[in-house]
Parts: sequence; structure tokens; C-alpha cells
Amino acid sequence: MAETMTAVDGNEKNLLKVRQAAFIMLAFSPALKLVFLPSVMAEVAYEQLWLPLLTSFLIEGILIALILVLFEKRGYKTFFKCLEESFGSVAARAIYFFIAVFLVLKSLLPIFEHKLYIENTIYEMSPDRITFYIFFAFSTYLSVQGVKILGRAADIAVVFTLLGLLTAFGLSVGAADYSNLLPIIKKPAYNLVNAAFRPVVWQGDAVYIILFSGHFRPEKGYKKKILSGYTVGALATILFSATLYGIYGAITPSQNYALPSMSVFSVIVTNIGRFDFLSIFLLLFSQVFAVSMPLMLAVKCLERAFSLKNSIVAAIAVNAAVLIVTAIFSGSVFELLKLSTDVLCYCYAAFVAFSVLIVAITKKAVKNEI
Repeated sequence: MAETMTAVDGNEKNLLKVRQAAFIMLAFSPALKLVFLPSVMAEVAYEQLWLPLLTSFLIEGILIALILVLFEKRGYKTFFKCLEESFGSVAARAIYFFIAVFLVLKSLLPIFEHKLYIENTIYEMSPDRITFYIFFAFSTYLSVQGVKILGRAADIAVVFTLLGLLTAFGLSVGAADYSNLLPIIKKPAYNLVNAAFRPVVWQGDAVYIILFSGHFRPEKGYKKKILSGYTVGALATILFSATLYGIYGAITPSQNYALPSMSVFSVIVTNIGRFDFLSIFLLLFSQVFAVSMPLMLAVKCLERAFSLKNSIVAAIAVNAAVLIVTAIFSGSVFELLKLSTDVLCYCYAAFVAFSVLIVAITKKAVKNEI
């Protein structure tokens, strides 16, 4: 492979560096999974929660590796270009429209849970309803921008995520009894297989990589860099969940707000005060981008689907629709959580698998195109 390859057909505002693609996986992916996911996994797998998490991350990691290999064979073209050349413009637009719908639906649970999380963690008194909805102004602005701004944000957010996680672990690891995770194997295997689908609601990184492909200039070792970013984020999420279970044991399913729950027994928090708010605020910086990313990418997909010259209308429409849904159903967070983890997780998994299959059946690049 050449030292530096250039075969990107995306416009300038949608170009990423390989470093930034890796940092998006490292900064935003784990930040999105630190609210309800640990307690959900504890509810379905108890002391074995780390095993279905590992299985789910491993499967998606394999899919990401496969996607990177497939796009290398397709001359590093964007997914839309591959679809156009293989199935025609109409089919490409239709597929991008359905991806946009998937991303909007996928965004709902993280938005609902972070609204509840912020209102119940940061505020001592119940905040005004408008407090959280300012988020949609930021999300709309981000949706109008190109993907490049997401990469620049990841360059900064990766520091916030790592510092936030290190602070959280530093405050809580001393209080954890990791023997709570024993025995390693106890429940029937079919329960573990079933549990491995639950995290899919918070994942979808394989779809992100499909959409990012062709929007960064590959360089030597780029696949390893992106996979390394994903792997570190996955391991951090697993360790975070295992530490929470080490602290709370069998009552972990009741700890819906994992991050503040982890540090409650810390000597520093007990003697000095709520030092754990440092990790909460550090991670919130990354979480606001992580929660916005599906909406932003949905708008980009609609731009392609309808050949929009300007993304303002699509950005306002998507964010306004999600804001209205959030305002109407924000009191039904746990009902949506149950629906998502009992039913929608399988639908999302099928959609991700279908997306990878579509990539696999697109035409390979002619050698002289690279």
C-alpha cells in the first residue's frame, strides 16, 4: 500500500483526517454508553454483564474492519458513489433516505436518557423544561456544518473523554469489589446471546464508518488506527460497567445514572465534596457531540437523498421533529428504554447487517481507478 493515498470524492467541508475518524470512535462512542447501558446490561446478565458487552463490541468491531477492507477494494469512494455506480441514482437516494430515518430513530433513546440524566444529576431543583431543549439549537447548528467540524470537535473531545473516564475510575475503583463479577460462567448460553443484542441500541458505529468512508484520505495503517480508537472506547465501556457492578453487585440494575452512582462511596467525595462533578462535566462535553452526531448525519443523508443545495431546511426539519417528539414523550423514557432493548435492538442489528451487506455487493473498483 502506498504511503499516502488520495481517492476521496467528498467535498472539502466533509473531509476528515484518519486521526479524527479514530478519535470520533474513541471520544464519542464510549461517552454515549455511560448512562443507562450499564444498568440495562446488569438487569439482563447480572455478574456476566461484561460478556455480552464484549460479544457485542467484538461483532461490531469485526463489521467495522470488514467495512474498511471493502471500501479499500472500492477505491475509497464514498458510500453514495458506490451505490450510484452499482444500483443507480434512484436506489442510492432511497437507501440514504432510509439510513436517515434509521439515524433519527436511533437518536431518540440517547436524547431522552441524557435529558433525564442531566435534569436529575446536575440540578438540585427541577429545572425549567426549556433548559434541555437548548440542545436542539446546538444540534441544528452542527447539522448545518460539514463533517469536518465533527472531526475537529473529536480532536478536543478525546481529551475530555479520557480525563473524564480516568477521573471516574480514580474515584470509584477503590470501592469496587470485582469478586462480584464471579462466577464467570453461570447462566445458559442462549441468555448471553440474547443479552448481546441489547447494546446495539447505543451502538451503530459500523453505520457511521460506512458514511465516513470516502470522506477521509487513507494513509498507512489507517485501518489499525480507526480500529484501535474503537477498541479502546469499547474496553473503557466494559471496564466502566464492570466497575459499577463491582460496587453495587446485585442491585446494579437500579443504578440508572451510572456515572454519579460510581463515585458515591469515594473517600474524596465523602471528605471533600462532589469532586465527581468534574468527571460528569468533562464527559458531558463529549456527550453533547455524541448525542448530536446521529441527527447531523441524518441531515447529511437527506442532503444526498434529495440533492439539497443547502442543509438548513433539512437541519431545522429533523431537529424540530425530534424536539417535538422529545417534548411529548420525554415522560416515557423507561417505556422507550424497554421497547428499545426488547424489540428495536433486533431491528437495529438487522439494519446494520443489511447496510454492511449492501456495501459488500457494490462494485469493486477497477485497478486503474486507484
